[in-house]
Amino acid sequence: MHRKLIENMEILANGYGQLRTFDIHRPVDTIGQALPWFTYPAIEYLKRFNFKGWRVFEYGAGQSTVYWSRRGAIVTSVEHNPQWFAEVKEALPGAAISHRSDKEAYVNAVGDEGVRFNVIVIDGVWREACADACIPHLSDDGILILDNSDWYHQAGTRIRSKGFLEVSFSGFGPVNNYTWTTSLFFRLPNSSYRLTPPAPIGGNILGPDAVNEWW
Repeated sequence: MHRKLIENMEILANGYGQLRTFDIHRPVDTIGQALPWFTYPAIEYLKRFNFKGWRVFEYGAGQSTVYWSRRGAIVTSVEHNPQWFAEVKEALPGAAISHRSDKEAYVNAVGDEGVRFNVIVIDGVWREACADACIPHLSDDGILILDNSDWYHQAGTRIRSKGFLEVSFSGFGPVNNYTWTTSLFFRLPNSSYRLTPPAPIGGNILGPDAVNEWW
């Protein structure tokens, strides 16, 4: 096997922690901290944001709930599966997670608090309906995240038709042995977003002030 391919496999397996996720069947990083079940390129992009104090709503609770909380966000989640809801609630007793098995109640849970969210994550059941219902509850500079957007083409098309810019991240991610796509939708480019410099896992980081002129 080619040496570079082995090195690439090492980055994916241990740099990103994918091998660990295979063993425990939960999305975590290399040191066992919870990750959202998104593609690694999307996770890399999200780590550049400062989410402290942001309001996040999730369709689908779990490891991502821990992730957003650890990033300093105020998280509200809805979960349809009663067994999974009980497990997550036991692990996060103080989390704002509700159980809704009825489709209409689940889809409209985003409006229960009467607030607008900075981030809305569509990563549970009934995603097509959730994509339509949640947009009025997203802040003007908010980010809408649709996971598995390569499967939910119609939802993505309708979101774009409402004036959103789509930025998609395809690639490998935790747990799975295939690639997929996580898409972020922005209402419009907004200078209020403050990003740290890119720092990819396994990359050659030159520093924030460096100019790479090797080519």
